[in-house]
Order: sequence, then structure tokens, then C-alpha cells
Amino acid sequence: MPSLTTPGTFSAPGTQVRKSLAEVPKAAPAGLRIVAADAMPEVRQSYQQILGRLGHQIQVAGTDSEVVEACRLLSPDLVLIAARQAGLDGLAVAEAAGRERPIPFVLVTDGSHCAARALATENVVACLPRPLEEASLATALPLAVRQFEQLRRLRADVDGLRQALDERKVIERAKESTARRLRIPESEAYHVMRATASRQNRKLVDVANQVLAAEAIFAGLDVGSPA
Repeated sequence: MPSLTTPGTFSAPGTQVRKSLAEVPKAAPAGLRIVAADAMPEVRQSYQQILGRLGHQIQVAGTDSEVVEACRLLSPDLVLIAARQAGLDGLAVAEAAGRERPIPFVLVTDGSHCAARALATENVVACLPRPLEEASLATALPLAVRQFEQLRRLRADVDGLRQALDERKVIERAKESTARRLRIPESEAYHVMRATASRQNRKLVDVANQVLAAEAIFAGLDVGSPA
């Protein structure tokens, strides 16, 4: 596979990606590390020229396997890839890459709209119709990276809120159980659990889970008269 190229240069055929990493200097702050994939050699050369003029570092690829290898070895900032061509399925690669690490994908389509499946794919942040123009790429690619980072932060916030809500439900159940077992008000039971967590240097939710586990054991005990 050709190596990652610096702005305005081209890589020698057959140069290995792994070897190129140590040889390629970091891009300028405004530049991106981009994997640009298309089945047509002339399109790949056009990507090298256009994206190089825009100050980006480019790794071109012509097949699914080359894109996967480049993503694994180079950790690009963005992948620009044809939505579907012979030997190249941008949507499938985007879905597979999402299971490895988060990388924003921009799909190049022959129509004006993304398919519903593309819009539902987490790593796909935009679709650009052919023909691509330098002016549109200059704006769209950095914007795609920023939007992807914003979406990642938003998802992380949502996941954090969901976890906090789940933990609060566990703590509430444990508080009720503690209050019932010790015959104390729930407010006092909560303070007992917090004091226990502090004394044992543990999270409150961990103490709550222990309380609920003990409650499950008590609930399973046979309290009937001995035979």
C-alpha cells in the first residue's frame, strides 16, 4: 500500500504503511490525517492533489482491506470513501471501523442523499455527492471532524447521565431495604450507607449493590418451622 503522504507530495508505489509512520512528519495544526479511498486510480490521484493543496496528509486506498489496514496502522482523523464500488463498500467499512475505534467517515455518493442505513451508522457523519470540488472539501472535511467530536462528547454525556440514573435507582432500592431491615427512617438509612461507603473507601453504589445482594439472600432463606 502507498505510504501516507505529506502535503503536495506523492508516495512511491509499494512503500509500506508501517514503515512510513516514522518517516512522515506531523501535519500542520490545520491539516488532517486523511485516508481517501476510491476504486478508480485517477480519482485517488485527484484526492492526493486536492487534499495535498489543502494542507492535509493523505493515504490513498483502493479496496476495503487497504482502508482497514490504513485505519489500523495510521489512526487517521477522517476517512473519505466511496459509498459503493467494486471492491469498495464504504458503509460496510465504516460499520466495521466503528467496532475498532471511533473514526469519522465521509461517504462519497453518486446521488444527492445518504441512504437511511448510512445516516444510522455511528461513524458516518456526512455524505458528499459527486463530483467533489476543492472548495466543498475545504469546508466539509474539517466540519465533519468537528461534528464527529461533538457527537462523541454528547454520547458520552448521555451515557454518563444514563449510568447516573441507573445507579440512583439501585441506591434508592438499597436505602428502602436498609430502612426496613434496621427499622429506621429512609433518610437515616441513606446516611448509614454513605458512612459505610466512606469508612470502607468504596462507592456508594457498590455498597448499595451489596445491600441488595444481601437482601436477595435473606429473601431466599427458608424461615419455616424445622421438620
